[in-house]
Amino acid sequence: MLSEIQNNKKTNLLALLSVCLFVITGFFAINSWLIFMLPIVTIFYVYDYKHKSEYQKQFTFSFLDYFLYAICLVEIVCCITSIYKPNSISFTLKILLLGVFYYFIQTFLCFSSQLMIINKLIALLSGLLSLITICWFYIHRDIMIDSGFQDLTNYRLFFQPFGVISNDWSSILICLLPFSIVSAMEENKRFYSLFVFTGLFNTIAILICLSRGAILSVILFFIVSLIITFVYHKIKIKKLISIYSLILLGALIFTFPIKNSLVTTFAMNKTVSQQRSINGRFQNWKESIDLFKLHPITGVGSGNYALASDSYSLKKQDSFSFRSTNTFLQILVERGMLGFIIYVELFIYIIYNSLRKINEVNWYSVIFLTAIISILFRDMTFSTFFERDMILVLFILILTNLNKQKDEMEYEIFGASKQSSNS
Repeated sequence: MLSEIQNNKKTNLLALLSVCLFVITGFFAINSWLIFMLPIVTIFYVYDYKHKSEYQKQFTFSFLDYFLYAICLVEIVCCITSIYKPNSISFTLKILLLGVFYYFIQTFLCFSSQLMIINKLIALLSGLLSLITICWFYIHRDIMIDSGFQDLTNYRLFFQPFGVISNDWSSILICLLPFSIVSAMEENKRFYSLFVFTGLFNTIAILICLSRGAILSVILFFIVSLIITFVYHKIKIKKLISIYSLILLGALIFTFPIKNSLVTTFAMNKTVSQQRSINGRFQNWKESIDLFKLHPITGVGSGNYALASDSYSLKKQDSFSFRSTNTFLQILVERGMLGFIIYVELFIYIIYNSLRKINEVNWYSVIFLTAIISILFRDMTFSTFFERDMILVLFILILTNLNKQKDEMEYEIFGASKQSSNS
């Protein structure tokens, strides 16, 4: 059966191109998938059914897949009980489309080489976006200095690459980082330097966002990935150390002109702005707990945090918040205890199961596992996970890479297939 799929190069190429289309459009608006994704997916499944379900027979359900089914079910339940259904319907539809996207990849991208092509394309995109971010920042820096402001930490609110606030943008960059690292580790000579540079630009772009949570998350990413690689994949540790050394050295050199702003950021609670930010976070967390108590079982409905906060602020004569500054608390408010339990169990299961089976999957699962840990840590300091479609799409791709088993056969989509050393 596997050899039949290997020889079906046109279908494999079309599946790869379809996933690329879904990824690019999903970065802008996941709900746009309604227009073309469902017809494309339907055509693939009908085609596969007429050919004795060759692809579907390769897909085996895991406990993770049942967790994702449960997430979709919980979102539907919370949507039904939502205090304002239009917001919740839009978001629930987004989660359901992400589920279709995940199962399409699991069914029709049967080989790691196909995913690696997507990973490298995303790595190149991350390098381009990071380079633009760096240029954007230094233009912003020159404007601030010309206006007489030296400490950029107090004015990072005005730094908004592509119109996205720096906190959200730094989270997107964290999600992009593992693709550059994995691509660099996979390359030996030809494009090795290119992907190291994309990782370097990516890291610099995160640092210059001057977000305390983002900087701590990227440090966590480097340290934890080194530790797990040393424990489980010692054969890769030397190359990973060399890549990280080049990236960190380059990042120190490139960010030297803003060293004072970085030092202030690392101080965490030095400036008045930072103190207000921390106090504001504590206030938002308290507000989230109060909002949760009003709708404890299924919450106010996905996408309704701002609406619930507005009602709360009118009653309490308090400040209004568009979102919680902690994704887990926002889940608690919008989806209640029902949603909170299933989402937290999902995240715990992903980390636990990945560590338990880390020798059974491809080595780069270490990098993607560390990325998930860093993303979740980041979202404990600022809630971006459900706010940007790009983050949700990247998270599904990270999850897919993490869940991909070692292939018994290697496969070249643009060339002849060949036996792997494992076969």
